[in-house]
Amino acid sequence: MAPDLIEERPEEYLKIIGLAAEHREDATTSYLAKRLGVSMPSITEMLHRLAAKGLVHYRPRDAVRLTADGQRVANSLIRRHRLWEGFLVQFLGFSWDEVHEEAGRLEHVTSPALEERLAEFLGDLASCPHGHTIPGRREEAGTTRPLSEFGSPGAARVARIQDETPDFLRRLDRLEIRPGCVMEVQDVSEEDGSVWVRVGGRLKEIAPDLATSVMVEKIENDESE
Repeated sequence: MAPDLIEERPEEYLKIIGLAAEHREDATTSYLAKRLGVSMPSITEMLHRLAAKGLVHYRPRDAVRLTADGQRVANSLIRRHRLWEGFLVQFLGFSWDEVHEEAGRLEHVTSPALEERLAEFLGDLASCPHGHTIPGRREEAGTTRPLSEFGSPGAARVARIQDETPDFLRRLDRLEIRPGCVMEVQDVSEEDGSVWVRVGGRLKEIAPDLATSVMVEKIENDESE
C-alpha cells in the first residue's frame, strides 16, 4: 500500500499497533515507520492526532498503546481483514501467500453489514488461513446481557439488538440507540422494568420491551480512560 494512502487512513495505524500488541511487540515510532513505510515525522504527526481523539496513549520514546476505543477500531479492521483472507482462500482459490494484500484493500471498503454477512457466510470462522484468531466471534457473546438485567448503575455499550423488526428498530432510532452506542445506566424500575439511561448527555427512558432486546456489555473503569 502506498504511503500516501496509509497517511489518509488513521485506522491502518491502529491496526498495526493492535497487531504489535497481539504479537507482543513494542509499537515504537520506529517500528510503525518500518511497518507502514512512512516517514518518522508523519508517524509522529498521526500519533498526536490519534491521541487527541482518544484512540492511543502516546508519549515520545515510549511504545504506543491503544485505548479501549482504539482497540475496538483495530479489532474491527483486523476482523475484516482475516474474514476476507478466509473467503479468498476458501472460495476464490487464492493460496495463503496471496491474500494479505488483497484483504488489506478490501478491509477498508467493507461496511459493518457486509462484514457480518461475510462472517455468517463463512460459518463463524475461527481463524484466518494463517492461524490468527478472528476477533469478535459469536462465542464471545457471553459477556453481553439484556439492558433490563444490567443491575447496578454503570457504563454500558450496546453490542447488538435481538429484535430486528422495522418498528422496533425505528423506536430505538428515536432514542438514538444503536450497536456501538455508549450509555450510562442510571436506574432499572422495579415496578415496570423500564430503564433510565443517559445517552449523549440526555436522560432517556427505555421501555421494558426494548430493554429486554437491547444486548449490552459492561464497560469497566479502565476502558473509559
